[in-house]
Amino acid sequence: RLRSNNIPTPPAQMVPLTKGLDDVDLDGNWAVGQPSDGEGNAEQTLGRKKKKKKRRAAGHESDGREADDQLTAPEGKKKKRKLLGQASDAKETSNTKLGRKGKKSSNKGMPISMETAKTLACKRLESAWAAHVKAEKLSLLEAQEVVPEDSWFFACWPDATLNLLPSRLFQEDISASRTLLAIHKGANADDAIKLPAAEPGTVAVAVLCLSVERVFVVHEMLQSKWGVKSFALCAHGGGRKRDQIARQAKAVASGVAVGIGTPSRVLRLMDEGHIKPSGLEAILLDLKPDRKQRNLLQLPETRRDLCGLLRRHLLPILGQTSREGTHGPRLLLCCGP
Repeated sequence: RLRSNNIPTPPAQMVPLTKGLDDVDLDGNWAVGQPSDGEGNAEQTLGRKKKKKKRRAAGHESDGREADDQLTAPEGKKKKRKLLGQASDAKETSNTKLGRKGKKSSNKGMPISMETAKTLACKRLESAWAAHVKAEKLSLLEAQEVVPEDSWFFACWPDATLNLLPSRLFQEDISASRTLLAIHKGANADDAIKLPAAEPGTVAVAVLCLSVERVFVVHEMLQSKWGVKSFALCAHGGGRKRDQIARQAKAVASGVAVGIGTPSRVLRLMDEGHIKPSGLEAILLDLKPDRKQRNLLQLPETRRDLCGLLRRHLLPILGQTSREGTHGPRLLLCCGP
């Protein structure tokens, strides 16, 4: 197109919307001897560090940081040791004060009383029941069937092992069980303990173990450490299960003072009516872990049988006292060696 004065206009140039680095005019922006901010600072700091290293190597300048560390490090360690010592002294004094108030202390230094021991055992059973409800996908109504209480348990020291159990019981708490009381009194005797005779068709003290192998280990332990003769209630002796059940039922019919078995076999004997739940005085749970560090309350199979035993037979009588004054069975949790 031509203007009014007939002078042609130059063609329009294409201008990019966003200029890149290639479109920036850098002419005139350079200054000799003036580096950019980042590069200049980095070079200056590197130069200063090199000079400091040379001075330290020559011995003209001491390292203040190392000196500060040498001064402060021992003081910090001393302070930590002092604080730890004060904490341990406070803990010991608190334990002795609790002991003066009538509480017994375990080997680990933790003060323990009958109420505390029962509460700890109740919490362990609660966690086992919660795991069973989750594993078996029980409904809300079924989950509310078992609500453990402190009155269900005998008091026992948390660190009590099975071989030392008779001396770790509280005499005033086990007075309701004739068999446990006789075991407790004869714990330090050299001769075999004379247990009271059990009623026909009952097992006075039932010891529940993780496996058949563990049953026979506990059987030998009770005879050597406690001086008590026990009867095995598990899958052994050969033959069919029906024949094994018949032999064990015949022995229970005359009364068993101490029976050691697995939860599955004891549950079957109760389901078939060979063992009367009302004749139980105590149910001892042997919590010795297996090779995979799972105990009676953690292994799914034994936990299922134990929870079935609680729901079907033990719930109505656990920790109860009848009108005649007889006490129902109670649970006793013990860790085994």
